[in-house]
Amino acid sequence: MTKRLIRVMAIVVFMLAIGSSTAFAYTKTVIINLDGVPRMVNTEVTTVGDLMNTLGDVISADYVLQGDITKNTELTKNMVIDLTSITEKKSTKTETIAFDTEIRENPNLEEGKENVLQEGENGVLSIITKENYSGTELISSEIVEELVTKEAKNKIIERGTKKEIPVVEMKQESVKTPELQKKPEKDKKPATVPASVVGNTSLNVIATGYTPGDPGCTGITYTGTKAARGTIAVDPSVIPFGTKLYIPGYGYGVAADTGGAIKGNKIDLCYETRTEALNWGIKNITVYVVKQKRRNPLSP
Repeated sequence: MTKRLIRVMAIVVFMLAIGSSTAFAYTKTVIINLDGVPRMVNTEVTTVGDLMNTLGDVISADYVLQGDITKNTELTKNMVIDLTSITEKKSTKTETIAFDTEIRENPNLEEGKENVLQEGENGVLSIITKENYSGTELISSEIVEELVTKEAKNKIIERGTKKEIPVVEMKQESVKTPELQKKPEKDKKPATVPASVVGNTSLNVIATGYTPGDPGCTGITYTGTKAARGTIAVDPSVIPFGTKLYIPGYGYGVAADTGGAIKGNKIDLCYETRTEALNWGIKNITVYVVKQKRRNPLSP
């Protein structure tokens, strides 16, 4: 009985010895540095990834391996594994939104003149960026939002397009046929001439009629105004642009246009309808200067 007991105890001791040696053969001690804080771990797993999985309650997915060690790296005794947590930061920067300049044409403002109706102001764009750091190292960055915190305000300028009829000096040079005349005697004045123009400078001309819709006409005069009744086409070397005339049978008008066929003492009177222009026909008539201009830079 005693011999049998001794034999059983020997077997138990042997098995315990074998189990103990097996455990010591597969257990490894490694050192894990979490954000620089060392921690000693005994493990039986074979790879770094397996170790991280077994320590899931301590090492979350927000930790990354440092150096050349990967999750597939095989564990060795006393291996040092450095892990750094990932931190997220948000930053905001601003950029300038440049204002535009808007031009508005003003037909009532003289050509070449400009007025600032509204000063421009730059806008502001806020850019929010999310950045991920491993320790102090930036490992990723992305823009998560762009927000216009201040709208840009355009600069508005009005620009004049109105063409002024220049003041020109009427030439007092003589022409062969017909020519400027001195003041007519009162007893020689036509019955249709108003008393207000009697005694004014007069000129014998050949007068014809036209409409803005005639072939070759654009409806806009040489001086930039709209052709209408009261517009007179002249030779500006004889009658300067801007001169106001009285034409018996037609009325008052302003020299504001010219044409290739208007040479010397010839004028063309603008009518609203073709019938009126045809009824006028061609007349050799005396016209009277109501208001004389002094300079003529627009003369062709």
